[in-house]
Amino acid sequence: MKIVLAAILFIFYIAGNPASIFSKDIEASPIRRLYPIQSAPSETAITTLAAPSNGTRIGNNGSPNKDIRDDLSSQTSVPSFLIDPGDYVLLVDKSTQKLHLFDGSYNLIKTFNVTTGQRPGDKTARGDLKTPEGIYFFTLVKDDSELLPEYGVMALPMNYPNYIDTIFRKKGNGIWLHATNQPTRPLKPFDTRGCVVAANEDVLELAEYIKLQTTPIVIAEKIEYDISEKINNTRKAIYQLIEKWKAGWESKDIDSYMNSYSKDFKTNGMDWQKWKRYKDNLNRQYKYISVSLSDMRILRHKTHMVVSFTQHYKNNKLTSLGIKRLYFVLEDSEWKIMGEEWSPVPAQKPAIIAKKYAAYRQPSASNGISLQHAELESPQSSQTVVDVASQSITETGFVNGHKKSVSSPSSPIVDIGAFKVGRNNKVSFKLINERGEQHVVSGRLAIVAENRTQKGTRYSSYPAISLEQGAPKDFREGEWFSIRRFKIVTGEFEQKGADVVSVWVYSKTGELLLHKEFPLPIKQ
Repeated sequence: MKIVLAAILFIFYIAGNPASIFSKDIEASPIRRLYPIQSAPSETAITTLAAPSNGTRIGNNGSPNKDIRDDLSSQTSVPSFLIDPGDYVLLVDKSTQKLHLFDGSYNLIKTFNVTTGQRPGDKTARGDLKTPEGIYFFTLVKDDSELLPEYGVMALPMNYPNYIDTIFRKKGNGIWLHATNQPTRPLKPFDTRGCVVAANEDVLELAEYIKLQTTPIVIAEKIEYDISEKINNTRKAIYQLIEKWKAGWESKDIDSYMNSYSKDFKTNGMDWQKWKRYKDNLNRQYKYISVSLSDMRILRHKTHMVVSFTQHYKNNKLTSLGIKRLYFVLEDSEWKIMGEEWSPVPAQKPAIIAKKYAAYRQPSASNGISLQHAELESPQSSQTVVDVASQSITETGFVNGHKKSVSSPSSPIVDIGAFKVGRNNKVSFKLINERGEQHVVSGRLAIVAENRTQKGTRYSSYPAISLEQGAPKDFREGEWFSIRRFKIVTGEFEQKGADVVSVWVYSKTGELLLHKEFPLPIKQ
């Protein structure tokens, strides 16, 4: 089987490997550079599975530091993908539609509900509606100012297709981990075009654990487990290979160095022999070479292994700091390097961006009036409507459930125009961005209808949200919006005979931007 795999990979390389980009001036960053691909309720569990080896560092002495723990004998089994997960790793099980967050000690920190591609199987072609399976890394982070509403508050693109994907000629791009504009688009199993999608608050929580180009996300049809002893032995073997590779590089022993590479290794038009001559020529130019590796991670998938680490390279002419990944395949029962990737250390930090949305992480209110969710309705010009946009307006606000007055800002951010109520309590209005289209405004809104009677006031809302004295109790339950100029908002309420309809507009962090009350001159 191993020989067959090597033969298959060789055939794909004979067919031609996509060109790789590298710098001839910086030896520390040859091979492919990791440029981002541009394209368009949770469960908690704590289960100790194996001893940690996170924070692994291989110094200039060529051996791992003492913080590596080799004894896993007290554990039974661990996910077979996690040879050495580093500090954190995300593991997606497509069969159960779950995303599991593990730490470097093999502790299952938390499990999240997700949804993946509409069609089963591994992604192979553009538009096949499948989620790819493999080991991937996040290349950048986008907040909602860069996104369409359907992507929610944050998106983290992955490096699909990765090095192995290109060997097998897998097509497509734009595979992201992203949020969603719930409640308009609630999570349903197998409901994406290929991305991994989670709730807004879950993506923001995950962002706190993610480092770009460093934190891996492993996607599999189903999680498989292996005995800890076997995982431990594999990890030791890979560390020995890395030490040998590093020692050959630093000592400029070209034969020892090249012995770590597969005979099918190709990059930028160079096969194994040309690569050897290229590296040997560089060795002759430098008086010394020093390589230090840290933040080691080792992940395994069906046909390959990925080793990722931070690499500090130095010679008498230059220094560089970046993230390197080595792709290993089995060749004659030995793990050999099939490909390499290198990237500068990214400046973006998802955890910092996630802090802007702290309000999403607050616990939702558990009490209050829970109403049935109303369907989104498109405006119908044939409806008989009552235009009440010119009626008097009062402004009030609720913050953390406590009512307070809200003064009208001298420079409003949003406003409402063309407010109408039609048959069957259908509401439509234009939500206007008063700051101009160069400033995108995003947030959530709710429509509340009041029926004031002698027996008290009854409320109904769109979308269905919890209310306290007629005000939204949790702004995050509102409908998502993101506008440059304006948006036509439509909805309907259940309350018959409503006297007043209110519109509540919040920023994406929960600040009350606008509250307008529209008294209805005619009982509906």
